[in-house]
Amino acid sequence: MEYRSKVDWGTVIAILTGIGFTFSWVRDLPDQWLSAVPALALVLVFGFIYPVRYQTEGDALVLRAGAIRQRRIPYTDITRVGPSENARGTYALSKNKLVVEHRGKTTAVSPDEKEGFLADIAMRCPQLSQHGNELRAVLT
Repeated sequence: MEYRSKVDWGTVIAILTGIGFTFSWVRDLPDQWLSAVPALALVLVFGFIYPVRYQTEGDALVLRAGAIRQRRIPYTDITRVGPSENARGTYALSKNKLVVEHRGKTTAVSPDEKEGFLADIAMRCPQLSQHGNELRAVLT
């Protein structure tokens, strides 16, 4: 199943404003090659940052950002999925995040359909159980 990332449009507007400001500053410079800076910024945004999607596949959660970046997290490595205000992550475009803990690492995600995403992960990760609004590894 594929889930789209929730987006805080204020953040997107700030990024686009920065690109616009850079373009207005660069176009007055005498060197023509500097006008490529805003184009490079757009390539970086749409190549590595936006759009963000999360896919639950056969054996792993696949995180995709832009057209280029991809990360696979095997379901067997996931130890917790739950809310976090402090988690930083390149796969979350919203302040309202979930953190995926796996192999001692954390990755922030921000699925638009949190409940469906959590239910899907719970179904695919038998080592996790529901504890309030998060999934945690079952202690054995």
